[in-house]
Amino acid sequence: MSPDQELLNLEGAESESKTLFDELAGLVPAERQAEYYRVIAHTRTLSPNDEMLRILEAMGILALLTRETPAEIAAERKVEATDLLLLAAGAA
Repeated sequence: MSPDQELLNLEGAESESKTLFDELAGLVPAERQAEYYRVIAHTRTLSPNDEMLRILEAMGILALLTRETPAEIAAERKVEATDLLLLAAGAA
C-alpha cells in the first residue's frame, strides 16, 4: 500500500470494505493516483454531514454511474434481443 493510500486509513480500525472513494480510485489513471489519494485523504477529516463531503460523494456516484451504466444497458439489450430471437424461432 502506498503512503498516499495509507493516509486514507488513518483510523486503522475501519472495515475492510471498499469505500466509494476507493472504487473511484480505480477510474483514475495510474499516473494520477498518488495525487488523487492526497486530495481524498482530506475527506477523512470531514464530518459525515459535511456539505463538501456530500458533494464529493454525489459526484463520485455520478462518475461510477456514467462509467458502468452504459455497459450494463448494452448487456441487458443483448440478452433481450437474444430472448426475442429465441421466441421468434420457437414460434416459427
